[in-house]
Amino acid sequence: MRLDLRNLINVDGRLTYRFVKEGQEWDISIDFHRDFAVNQSALGKKQLFSKALGLSKKSDLRILDATAGLLGDSFLMSCWGAQVIALEREKVLYLLGQDALERGLQNPKISSFVKNIRLFHKDSRLFLRNFQGPSFDVIYLDPMFPPKKKRSLPPKSAQFLQAHLDGDEEEARELFAMAIQKALRVVVKRPLGIPPLIERPHHQFRGKSIRYDMYLP
Repeated sequence: MRLDLRNLINVDGRLTYRFVKEGQEWDISIDFHRDFAVNQSALGKKQLFSKALGLSKKSDLRILDATAGLLGDSFLMSCWGAQVIALEREKVLYLLGQDALERGLQNPKISSFVKNIRLFHKDSRLFLRNFQGPSFDVIYLDPMFPPKKKRSLPPKSAQFLQAHLDGDEEEARELFAMAIQKALRVVVKRPLGIPPLIERPHHQFRGKSIRYDMYLP
């Protein structure tokens, strides 16, 4: 099931994607102000994600988020001080993200973080193939993976992405092969029960349900 531009509507001043799942209407939008308020406890630099990226030791890193999605991880990186280039090839997700960034810049509580994110509507493989600049400090990959069978459902945003976007491991490996040539560190997000995208990561940062596999060139 692909994302349809015709499903984009304005709800309370936010660009929103509305779709029907199991007979119920779902609204998906991005709200950095809400995320910032809800995730205060996740902003400490001792968090697993921050450590995996290297932001627990140095904040002003240049990070390429090559699988931007709904920009949740990009926003966390920016809150930790990173300069983030976020790439999203799916037009609907790009438009949702651009709308959220524009609104975030108008909010004095989060504008200093939002301004650290530059979002582009691009396929990451094409971007990296043509990229001639200095290496990124980090390239971050969060490829889609098959949902695990479990009683509790993932958050609505994750269900939305799983329902509409296809995960392709070969495509993700192709992207990794390009990323490792353009960065000082590549970090890949994976569920605990799924093998690494590429064998033998240099280090794994393990949480309760996910891990971050770190690779060095």
